[in-house]
Amino acid sequence: MKRLLLIFLVSVFIPWGSFANHSSYRKSATGLNLFDLFQAQSQPKKKQNTPVKKEKETQKVTTQKKEPTKTTTQPKEKKKKKVVREKKKKKETGTEAEWQFFAGPDLAFGFPLGKIRDSVNNGIGFNVRGEYFLMPQLNVGLATGYKSYKYDQVLVGKGHFSYIPIKLTGTWYFAEEQFRPYVNLGLGVYLAKQKYDADFWTLVQNPQTGRLDTLYEKKHMDAKQTKFGLTPSVGILYNVKDDFFANISLSYDLIFTDRKSSNFIGINLGLMYKFGF
Repeated sequence: MKRLLLIFLVSVFIPWGSFANHSSYRKSATGLNLFDLFQAQSQPKKKQNTPVKKEKETQKVTTQKKEPTKTTTQPKEKKKKKVVREKKKKKETGTEAEWQFFAGPDLAFGFPLGKIRDSVNNGIGFNVRGEYFLMPQLNVGLATGYKSYKYDQVLVGKGHFSYIPIKLTGTWYFAEEQFRPYVNLGLGVYLAKQKYDADFWTLVQNPQTGRLDTLYEKKHMDAKQTKFGLTPSVGILYNVKDDFFANISLSYDLIFTDRKSSNFIGINLGLMYKFGF
């Protein structure tokens, strides 16, 4: 029995020791022995700290910083577009055009003053004027029209006195709101015309009888004159709707004739329209 145990022990431990001497201490081609490889495979792999997460985090930060800039630029672009649209509309309506104008007619009622009132009755006519906006409150323009006054049939006869003014005007507006009071001055030429048929009776001494006889004479008058004059006026414009304005003014026509000046007061009611190019 002892012999059998010794033989069994020798047969088991001797080959294991030789295997340890040859295999466990021989290094592989990679420079590691089998024991080291077994330990390396058995140990869990450590996760590497890759810079991917950092790159993603930096991208998020940059996007978060850029987002508010987009929100701030969008309303600015919208505001610019609105301003451009409003300017186009104003140019179409004439409120913000490079060339702005006022134009319109007036119905004029005239009343003579001074000595001419003894021979001329009240008259009626019309005015037409156009103005250019030299400044927001200062306009320069042209004005014309026609006014006619009938003569007194008892003193003069059948006929009328009329004139056509051609004036350069300057208007100053005291406000740019719905009510626009203004002062206007017109300087120019007045084309005056006198036309009437008059009957004249004169006393003439008869050389045969020595008595005074009445001489009847009918006289026709048709004369034209070109005279200088001026017309100051005061008025108010009222914005009725959009670019339409009602006009009420009080004017004073002063015409310089050869002997005496002719004076007329006018009350004018009309409509003005504002437009531009």
